[in-house]
Amino acid sequence: LAAALLYSILIRPVYLAGRYDLVAWPGAILWLSILVTQFAAGRRRHIRRPLILAAAGLLVLFSLVPIHRILAFHPPTSFHRVRAERLAELTGPNDLVVAFSYDQDYLTYYLHRAGFGGALLSFPTWLEAQVGWVDTKADLGRYDEAVKDGARLALQVRQALIQGAMVAVLSDSMDVKGMGPRSPVNRAFLDALAAVGVGVHPFDLELGIHTCFIE
Repeated sequence: LAAALLYSILIRPVYLAGRYDLVAWPGAILWLSILVTQFAAGRRRHIRRPLILAAAGLLVLFSLVPIHRILAFHPPTSFHRVRAERLAELTGPNDLVVAFSYDQDYLTYYLHRAGFGGALLSFPTWLEAQVGWVDTKADLGRYDEAVKDGARLALQVRQALIQGAMVAVLSDSMDVKGMGPRSPVNRAFLDALAAVGVGVHPFDLELGIHTCFIE
């Protein structure tokens, strides 16, 4: 279990009878906690203290890893809330919002609370059916599929614009500068929009909101 957990942290997500963060991570914490109690109840006092300290150290490490990942790669929750409230003000029932990466997951709850009535789509669209971390390596390996996916979605955006809808495209909140490893996949959609004559204009750079128009 510990080996699978380390592999997940360092290389890529691994699913063990469900999402690893719901199964393996709590399982490892429980296992270490049991070790601590067993060491504390042991009779060999000369080895008890270093083993307890080692197990406690691992517990602290396993706690710091997810905290570091959240603080380092995720914008604060308030960002998504404010972004959702702004989108709810801008859009109506026939409008579309296209979110890169996993921003759809972050926004859904807040959009509902804000009274958003439009359609929220993800790019790549297969992320809507994926569970777990954003697997950048896997997505980069599907670049050709992303190009086709982007072309389909770009046509949907153009059709919506022709019908008078407002379409917003959101910058990837985990790659606001567009220089991260996922940026080539995200650019596939922007290139597809340009190919069908749809331009993208910055609307609110602070919240990463862009609006689309037919050129």
